[in-house]
Amino acid sequence: MPELVHLALLVTALAAAGCSTLWGRADDAEGAWARKQYQALPANGDELREVAFRLYREDAPPDEVALSLLATCKALESSPTSGELNHLASRSCLWLTEYGRPPICWDPEEEDAGLASCTRFGEAAVAADRNNPDYQYYLALNMALALKVAPLTAAPFNLSSVVKALKRCVDQDPDRDEGGPLRVLGALYLKAPPWPAGVGDEEKALELLEQAVEDHPNHPLNHLFLAEAQIEDEEYEAAQENIDQARKLLDPARFFWRAERWNKMVDDVQKTLDRKK
Repeated sequence: MPELVHLALLVTALAAAGCSTLWGRADDAEGAWARKQYQALPANGDELREVAFRLYREDAPPDEVALSLLATCKALESSPTSGELNHLASRSCLWLTEYGRPPICWDPEEEDAGLASCTRFGEAAVAADRNNPDYQYYLALNMALALKVAPLTAAPFNLSSVVKALKRCVDQDPDRDEGGPLRVLGALYLKAPPWPAGVGDEEKALELLEQAVEDHPNHPLNHLFLAEAQIEDEEYEAAQENIDQARKLLDPARFFWRAERWNKMVDDVQKTLDRKK
């Protein structure tokens, strides 16, 4: 199951997507860990790839995903344009950021650890294969997650870039991740400021989220995001039904650590509905 960005909670903070490999310095403890692990990793490219792909799993412990990213970064030193490797880095970088653990790479030239730019990996993967819908989708998710950490002044241009990326995902493969492109774009339209300040559009949001629920009724976030849109549209009874369905579908065996976080999101939307009624 691919990672899912909580865009409905992020778009109130607007940001630029970074383009450099490293956009910040890791703290001393993270740097010491990265140095030790980097030195212990194989030097051979094929062995590095094996380690990187073996360690990345949706239900893996954070240490294993962090080591997968470190191995992928090391493998990219000799294969910087590899779409497959950059996509793996894009996925693990997103997983770690969403989990709340800094995504760390080791820079052998600077002999220092740095926080990796998830969008940089996504951009490199797409550059390697622009027709790969998986690469496009993860780039869009990483761009959306970057909205959480940048200045508000960057909003109009960068939000437009995220919309364009998500529209490409919808055109290429709207069913990916059980309607992921539909729900993320719908959530963005719902939460973003409306024209002329931004790209927000409640009508488009409802249309996309209704399609996500119709086509993929077994994903909880499709129902939850639709419930948010219905609350804005004052469809309170329908919103309650979708909130209840979202909660019912939140199975920890299926969604791992995200289930607990999404349950809190459901609680927040329920509180909003209770205030509005």
